[in-house]
Amino acid sequence: MPVIGRYGQQGFTLIEVLVTFLLTAIGLLGLAALQMSTINNGFEAHQRALVTALVDDMAERVRMNPVGALENYQTFDPETPCPSLEVNAEVLSNQVRAGLDKCQWAAMLQGVSVREKATDTRGLGAPIGAMGCLDTSARAGGEIRVRVAVAWQGLTAQVAPFESCGTGEFTNADPDGPAVDERFRRVVYRDVVVR
Repeated sequence: MPVIGRYGQQGFTLIEVLVTFLLTAIGLLGLAALQMSTINNGFEAHQRALVTALVDDMAERVRMNPVGALENYQTFDPETPCPSLEVNAEVLSNQVRAGLDKCQWAAMLQGVSVREKATDTRGLGAPIGAMGCLDTSARAGGEIRVRVAVAWQGLTAQVAPFESCGTGEFTNADPDGPAVDERFRRVVYRDVVVR
């Protein structure tokens, strides 16, 4: 019967050390992926909060100008110049007020209040590729529905929104071959009903 010395195996074998390193590396890679996902989700939530505030702002502007809402909030073009205002104008017409609302909303969508340089046309505070949409329709009983929507670029693919604002304008995240992908389009909208 063989006798084992009183000094048995001491330390770790090379295979044990390699398996430990492999398991640690897999755990760290999983932690890095979780961190990246958390950062992306936080950024998406921040973008959605910005857009929700922009949509609510324009919805309030429509509520404050209900007379002529059907004619004045039909469409939105961010390139439309701001209306000229008289310095002493105490009362603005509904059309001028709507033009001013659209002009100020376009500036907010572009984030021009937070710019790196005064000459920048896009601001630092703008959601990625934000574009506004207005759609107005008459309803029964003399009510007017104005749909205020904002579409922007998402970072990851999700279910494509059913609202048509920004359709065909947003691409996937492939830097080598970007292609239009509706799953990267995000939309928040509010319906405003006025009488």
